[in-house]
Amino acid sequence: MDQLMEGKQMEGVAPLDQARKAMVHVLRQSSRENPLLGWFINVGSQSFDLLTEALASIDGVTVREVRERFICRNAEAPVSRDQVKRALLALMDGRYGHAADELRSALGEEDDRTEQEKADDYDTAPERLEDLEGEGRGR
Repeated sequence: MDQLMEGKQMEGVAPLDQARKAMVHVLRQSSRENPLLGWFINVGSQSFDLLTEALASIDGVTVREVRERFICRNAEAPVSRDQVKRALLALMDGRYGHAADELRSALGEEDDRTEQEKADDYDTAPERLEDLEGEGRGR
């Protein structure tokens, strides 16, 4: 645990160079190597604006040059609008188990429940939702 909290990767590197290296790493990850990350912290996010502005200042170039270099062209939404729509329609119809299935599928999660557990979830979802609302945690 100490290594996680105290380990260093840029020992002996000047502070400004450390900052530049960290910014370039995050921007590269969000623009090319991790489309899901690009969805959250690339164009349109304050993170992208701050990182690219700071990097432009360090490198002595325009913000536009940096943003064009690191713009994410293949950002992936965590779930599609259609997947969310199907889940919401199932919820509105009171088909809670179906809504959960749609969301699980949208997130790419494996469903390792037994058939009986699935049936129980479909049967008890409305009561469980009411229990959560009664506890003040439901929306």
